[in-house]
Amino acid sequence: MSSGSVAIATDNPLIVQDTKLTSDGWPARFIPIVAAYGEDASTDAIGDTNVVETFPGNGIVFFLKNHRPNGNNELIRAGVATVVMNGNVPTPHD
Repeated sequence: MSSGSVAIATDNPLIVQDTKLTSDGWPARFIPIVAAYGEDASTDAIGDTNVVETFPGNGIVFFLKNHRPNGNNELIRAGVATVVMNGNVPTPHD
């Protein structure tokens, strides 16, 4: 399990399907740290909620982006991202 990952519910509430995996087979971060946005994985973190379906194949996710230099927690931004299913893989969009 990975913090901030996403999985698809199944008919059994104790079982989920991981569809967004890293090349090593581990659950990938759902909302990644993006260097092009000035984010740094060594000092920045993202907290996200469960995806809420808005209509079939689409949803939203709420998130917080934090900057944590020297152990100090500074909120960068909060927001809502749309989520679209690409095949069986949920994908967030800005």
